[in-house]
Amino acid sequence: MKALIADLFSSEGIADLKKSGFEVTYDDKLNGDKLKAAIQTLQPTALIVRSTKVTKDIIDVASNLKVVIRAGAGYDTIDF
Repeated sequence: MKALIADLFSSEGIADLKKSGFEVTYDDKLNGDKLKAAIQTLQPTALIVRSTKVTKDIIDVASNLKVVIRAGAGYDTIDF
């Protein structure tokens, strides 16, 4: 399984994901078109964000995506 973390995230959390078997890509500078391109290239199973907006066009290019996780409260930055 692949996880793309596109926002600030703790090193402990990244280590825990790796221990759980995830191949983790971490880039806290991804957003908009850069995030869309990364998702098209990496085809992650999980996308983890905090304040990064995840729009419908980003979700539409993610054919392997099973879950979008917002590391925080609410879901106002994620189209559904």
